[in-house]
Amino acid sequence: MALDNLQKAQARQKNYCDKKRSLVEFKEGDYVMLATRNIPLKHAQVKNKNEKAKLVPRFIGPFKIQEVVNANAMRLKLPRSMSRLHDVFNVDRLKHHVQNPERFQGRPIPKATPIILDDAGSKLHIVEALLKQRQFIERKST
Repeated sequence: MALDNLQKAQARQKNYCDKKRSLVEFKEGDYVMLATRNIPLKHAQVKNKNEKAKLVPRFIGPFKIQEVVNANAMRLKLPRSMSRLHDVFNVDRLKHHVQNPERFQGRPIPKATPIILDDAGSKLHIVEALLKQRQFIERKST
């Protein structure tokens, strides 16, 4: 009796889980977006180090799939700036990259800004404009 109830409960849980699950297939050469969940902020292409985790984009990329390791793991071609990350990711962290869909044809595609590294390997930032300027006035001491 207990075994029957256990099997019924497992079947009910499996049906409920399968309703929300969708089978997504990736193949070698596809472009995918990578979830930033559990990726350190320095690798998540954050523009500002003071940026909070909730303001980081949920997906970064697109990255090309180099190899299908198995049905649940894909090896991605990561840029040099993310070379410290392991390049194999589970499929639940990936989603297909959609090239500019037809209904958004007029929308311009933003170009990615290249990451410039100095000799030590840290990022270089280029100043585009000064937002404020402070002037100091020397006062004569009496």
